[in-house]
Amino acid sequence: MAGPASEARLDSWKEIAAYLKRDVTTVQRWEKRETMPVHRHIHDKLGSVYAFKSELDEWTHSRHDESERSSAIDPGPASPSISQPTAVTPASRNRSTILWSLTAAALTAALAAGWWVVDRTEYFWRNPLDGAQFKRLTDFNGTEEAAAVSRDGRFVAFLSDRDGQMDVFVTQVGTGQFYNLTQGAVRELINPSIRTMGFSPDGALVTFWTRNPGTSGGDISLWAVPTLGGKPRPYLEGIAEFDWSRDGTRLAYHTPGPGDPMFVRDSGRDTTDRAIFTSGIGAECHGRVAYRSTGRHSRAGHASRRARQSPGDDRQPHADVSRER
Repeated sequence: MAGPASEARLDSWKEIAAYLKRDVTTVQRWEKRETMPVHRHIHDKLGSVYAFKSELDEWTHSRHDESERSSAIDPGPASPSISQPTAVTPASRNRSTILWSLTAAALTAALAAGWWVVDRTEYFWRNPLDGAQFKRLTDFNGTEEAAAVSRDGRFVAFLSDRDGQMDVFVTQVGTGQFYNLTQGAVRELINPSIRTMGFSPDGALVTFWTRNPGTSGGDISLWAVPTLGGKPRPYLEGIAEFDWSRDGTRLAYHTPGPGDPMFVRDSGRDTTDRAIFTSGIGAECHGRVAYRSTGRHSRAGHASRRARQSPGDDRQPHADVSRER
């Protein structure tokens, strides 16, 4: 095969490669795979080839056109597809709701159980007297006992025989002034078995235990006198000892009846007093009635010591404690 006489011819793989500005291996591959126009000499050895520049130019041009058409049809790698959100079905929504509900219920139960344990063990309790500084309040001759402090810490009431017989005194802390509130009007004030002095929740009254046969509740009652002075009058008749809850809404007390029964009364309500404790037969009360605040509620406590039941009973006395929420 021969081309036009005037047409330039390339007579080897090396010349063809140099013309196309590629290496020999590349142009040989193009000849096999992309039908690049290369001619071979008849009856010559297999490696004897030649090509016409015009044919190579035309093939190169057509090759570029084919590449552009392919790019137009296939613009390149597709961009990553964005997956559509999976539709939430009512069944899956219900399962999710049930799972969250069970998780919340388990967490609530765990927190409640933990708080109950902490509350019972008084983990957060701190001694209110830690770091307190003590100083002498009275410095006069005689006996002073059974002191009680008002809730606001401003007043202290106590028993003293400063004026001869035992009377109820009060002082405002820091003033150094002491006032006799009973002035000998009350016959008996001392009872070492119980707490005899106290204040009303608002601090307006000083309360004290006394033995007075003339009262309707028997020979033991609680009386009160205004903190700033006034006439003593009955406060809780027939009651031996008492204590108010921290918020002043409940009163716990016990009477001198059999078993030293303990009661709780709601303040400001016409309700029946509720019995919460009674010692057994042979029990003697040598304890205290007191409210302890835990933040969420108060507890009234009463301690008593049980005596021996009979001369032949060799059991040792022991203490009983009752609490009411």
